[in-house]
This record gives sequence, C-alpha cells and structure tokens, in this order.
Amino acid sequence: DVVKPRSPDAHKGDFGRLLVIGGSEIYSGAPAFVALAALRTGVDLVFVAAPEPAATSIASFSPNLITIRLVGDHLSERNLELLRTHIQRSTCVALGPGLATHKETISTVAKVLDTLSEYKKPALVDADAIKAMGTIKQPAGFPVVVTPHAGEFQVLSGRLPSTDMQIRCEEARSLATVLGGTVLLKGHVDVISDGARVKLNRTGNPAMTVGGTGDVLSGVVAGLMAMGVPEFKASVAGAFINGAAGDLARVELGDHLAPSDLIHLIPKIMNEPMLHARLRASP
Repeated sequence: DVVKPRSPDAHKGDFGRLLVIGGSEIYSGAPAFVALAALRTGVDLVFVAAPEPAATSIASFSPNLITIRLVGDHLSERNLELLRTHIQRSTCVALGPGLATHKETISTVAKVLDTLSEYKKPALVDADAIKAMGTIKQPAGFPVVVTPHAGEFQVLSGRLPSTDMQIRCEEARSLATVLGGTVLLKGHVDVISDGARVKLNRTGNPAMTVGGTGDVLSGVVAGLMAMGVPEFKASVAGAFINGAAGDLARVELGDHLAPSDLIHLIPKIMNEPMLHARLRASP
C-alpha cells in the first residue's frame, strides 16, 4: 500500500523531489545506484549533488540522472549555500553514499545535518554520513532513517549489535530512541525500529553481498519517503522490496548479481507484491 494511485491530471513533482548528496573522487557509483533505484520506485525528480569529478562520471551513467556539480573533488563547506537551496526544494534528502571520509567532508556533513534540522526535511542517512552523525550526541531534529550495517551501528551506539535476534531488536529500538528516528539495521535479517515498533525483514540472499545493493536499498527507502511515505513504513517496505528484488534476480541469474540487476526488478516487485511469496513457495 505504499504505491500511490496517480491522477490523470498529475504534474511533474507531485510524486516527489529527491536530493542525493554523495560521491567523491574515489566513489561515483554509490550515489548513482541510489538515484536510479529511487527513480524506479516512482519518484518524479532525482537530483545528485556530487563533487565535480564524480558528477561528471555520474552524468555519463544514464540520461535519467540530473547532476549538481559541487566545487572540488570531495564535499566541502564551499558548497553549503548551493546545497541549502536544493535541500529547501526537495521532499527528501539521501545523504552519504560514496562521500568518503575526508576530515573536511565529515565536518561539512555535520553542517548539512544542521540544515536538515532547520528545514525539518525528511532524510535518509547512510554510509559515510553515519560517521558524522556518530559525532553528534543528540537526537536528530528532522524525520530521519539511518541505515547502518553492523560496523556503522557500532559507530552510532558504541558497540556491535548482538547476534541474538531478541537482543538485536532491543538494541535497534534503543538506538532509534536515542537518534529520534528510524533505524534500519542491515543484516541476514534486517531489523527496523522507530523506537516503539520493531519489524523484521527476511527477504534477500547471500548473493546480495556484492557492493552496491545497500545503495539500492537506500534509494528505494528514500524514494518512498520523497513520495510522502512515513519513515518507518518506508523502511519496512523498502527492505522488503530490495530483498525481494535480490531474490528474484538470484532465480534468474544465480549468484552473479550486480546492483543494476536489482534496480531493474524494483517495479516488478512493487507491481506484484505477492510475486515473492509465490517465489518462496515454489519447489
């Protein structure tokens, strides 16, 4: 029920404007995967703000991508005013994919988080941006989803998550309360909590250990948020959709997946939500 019906008189922008802030001189694929996955969820407009070398590379990936070229080869404070303008115009921001960990980048991310709080802008915080969030010892002042793997969870909480599922759920719930948002703890079984509710997602498979599938997950969740889906609901649905797309891709391709394989299957999972149940039930 996260798929909204579209009125015949709908206009461009009615179904969201997502801003992806990511990329560096080393990483350009991550923000592109986030953006392309978000487009496949149904977002009308996706903008990728990336340092100039990464933006040039991202623009060549697909004509579907709109890039905002930031000054320099990594995120810095020189770009804050430009980012503020685009944050204001967006319905959601995905912050972190491929940013790398330059000292200046981490301090700039902290200022971007302040801007998100100022405008109360929904955001997904992932990857390298989590490191900056870990230095801020107070709840987020904006609607937020944080998507850590085990190591990033340790950055935020000070300890690795337990392998005991009951304890792991309580740890995710506790961190969500501290952050004042929703935590999507990635793993063999994803744990999603907003501090009050806890949901588990069991879609997905070992072939999805390939780099980039977490970026696809971020794109799906942020895309749903950009279209107005509440953070917890977007996280639960996004985890299911991403994992189910991976399961379907594995049926078709075996253990030889690329992130783009999942992206192409997102609409199929969203249009046929029972497809995964039939897939799991088949011999």
